[in-house]
Amino acid sequence: MMDQMFRIEDGILREYNGTDENVVIPAGVSKIGHGAFRRNNFMKTVHIPEGVVHIDNFAFSDCRSLEEISLPQTLQQIKAFAFQRCSNLTSVSIPGSVTSIEDGAFKNCRRLAKINIPRNASVDGGAFYGCNLVSVDFDGRTDFSDIEDSSLRLAGNRCVLCGGAMERSSDGSGTTCSACHQCFTWRGIDDWENFVIRVGVCVRHISGGGAIPDGTRKIGCGAFDDDIVPDLFIPQSVTEIGAAAFLWCDFAMNLRLPSNVKRLECKAFCGSSIRSLSLPENLEYLGDSSLSGCDNLSVIKIPDRVVSIGQYALNNCAGLRTVHLGKGVRRIGLAAFGHCPVLKEIICPENLKIISDYAFTNCSDLESLTLNDGLLVIGKAAFEQCQRLSSVKIPRTVLGIGKGAFYGCDSLKKAFVPESLRCVDPNTIFDPDTAIEYYT
Repeated sequence: MMDQMFRIEDGILREYNGTDENVVIPAGVSKIGHGAFRRNNFMKTVHIPEGVVHIDNFAFSDCRSLEEISLPQTLQQIKAFAFQRCSNLTSVSIPGSVTSIEDGAFKNCRRLAKINIPRNASVDGGAFYGCNLVSVDFDGRTDFSDIEDSSLRLAGNRCVLCGGAMERSSDGSGTTCSACHQCFTWRGIDDWENFVIRVGVCVRHISGGGAIPDGTRKIGCGAFDDDIVPDLFIPQSVTEIGAAAFLWCDFAMNLRLPSNVKRLECKAFCGSSIRSLSLPENLEYLGDSSLSGCDNLSVIKIPDRVVSIGQYALNNCAGLRTVHLGKGVRRIGLAAFGHCPVLKEIICPENLKIISDYAFTNCSDLESLTLNDGLLVIGKAAFEQCQRLSSVKIPRTVLGIGKGAFYGCDSLKKAFVPESLRCVDPNTIFDPDTAIEYYT
């Protein structure tokens, strides 16, 4: 009876539909799949058996009653958002076999006060964002270059610049990093006026807000990650927002980017609380996961100079309702807009050639889709689970459509498909209930 509650395919636990408080996952599973336990509010404890190697994205996300989980010694990866918003989770012992804890993995597990980080594990920025950590066991590690999450550094008394161990100054005036030898004194922090600027790069935000000095050309990697920013002015001299620059940053205002910014690097604003963001017209590069997880962002306009939208660029933006794609966009990357549940309409620009795999998967409120003439490829599961989509016309220029591109589109009663694709089995693309009408 217990096994009937689990859907397991090729060793991957795809779904659990039970209501037990104490869940024991069957032996033989090697991976907990994407969202397998998501929003299960019955279970309080979970035992994961030996042999499980990966816990995938969102696997236990929003399990609000979950208090304790037993992880196996075979586990290697905890993927992004795997345990986010498990608000009652109090106990986690991460086995030494784990080598990677990705961004947002334990986001907003607010009762999680203590954690251990295996010696060889990398931790992405924001992995423990919103946790109330008071103690971190780093398992005797000496190299902190792979610990990007500043909340871990704060709780573990580690340098905000490099992660090295902090030692109290002999005169009691402050602390000194044992690795980079930067001295942190009350006077020294005041002298920095909230920011550390090195060779034209803002490398670290210390506290508060204000104006970044004019002449700064780049916001550096992780400069503001996990921080609270009451106000911020970025000068026109800045042309690049670095990787994870504002990762999981809590903004108290709407940020205005200078018109000269040309690049938003990987995870630049990932998971931040930004409510409104006007992308400058000169922007040319929208990196992977650059705006993913920005739950409060409701409207985004992609500038005309952007040619390719990076993978996961706006994935999992819970409040995103409106997207304007610039006329220069030629490629929408892997899962770029996936899991945006209130996105209503997509109009593809005339130059768009490729819609990659999972590009709009699980956009459950998507009602209107206009695909452009000139489109060449629609990827695998590109519009899977777009449950309100009622009609679609595949342009005659399309050369290939990936498997399951429109699976799970419950309202899609009719699809118009060009004669050139008559050789393709529609059952590999659409649900059986979708009527296919071919046109010349």
